[in-house]
Amino acid sequence: MGLFDQLKDAALGAAAGGGVGQGKLFGALLAVVNSPQVGGVPGLLKMFEQKGLGNLVQSWVGAGKNLPISAEQLTSALGDPLVQQIAQKAGVQPQDAIAGLTKLLPDVVDKLSPGGNLPNPQELLKNLDAMKDLFGK
Repeated sequence: MGLFDQLKDAALGAAAGGGVGQGKLFGALLAVVNSPQVGGVPGLLKMFEQKGLGNLVQSWVGAGKNLPISAEQLTSALGDPLVQQIAQKAGVQPQDAIAGLTKLLPDVVDKLSPGGNLPNPQELLKNLDAMKDLFGK
């Protein structure tokens, strides 16, 4: 199974697990993460590390079980402005966006980092763009 298939399965699995607008939330997350303000997935992961959440990020990237992230930790790492942007783009309330992202983000980062490494930026962008098309955003 290729990286795209794994990423699709993670996103669809999270969507099947319930939550408000998981497909739209995924698209909104991609739009914000790929903005110059964040700097892509590496920039996003750096934000978590700067907030003392490197152990969580490493569990998502590395092999083994993904550690869960709480709504408070996620809000702290992203900051209110990014949470607001993601929620607005997804058409949900900020608390609903955070609740959905606590389920979605660890699996997506895990699937983006096969073998414990993020792919090169061009491959990563291609896979993320393909996911965006899957969800119609």
